[in-house]
Amino acid sequence: MADGAANAYPDDPILALLAQAANETGSWMYIYNPDGEVIFASDEILLTYGPRAAAAMPLGKLVVGPEWTQFALEFNRGEIRDIRALFMVHGSHLLYQLNGDKARLAERVAPEVRVSSTRWNHWSDRP
Repeated sequence: MADGAANAYPDDPILALLAQAANETGSWMYIYNPDGEVIFASDEILLTYGPRAAAAMPLGKLVVGPEWTQFALEFNRGEIRDIRALFMVHGSHLLYQLNGDKARLAERVAPEVRVSSTRWNHWSDRP
């Protein structure tokens, strides 16, 4: 992604084509890198949030990390349960990307998102 701009296309040519298609069709699209960091938000998302939120959007940060959690709570009128649900979707992938290092994952996830639950144990206790 060039210059950290919210609407800059990803460096990967295929992802850049997807991003371009999203912008040309007025679609909502986020693109994540393999580490779960949001690297692109389509123009339609930025227009919906408005200029203040678009400027504050923490691109390059973990989708369930402290920066995105704060952004979602402030600009998206989100609730912590929504962010926890997002973590339930992405958590196992993030853990895989970290070679099963639960401590490293816990360091990256916003403290208010981390919960002790049977669902967490369901995927995190696997070898």
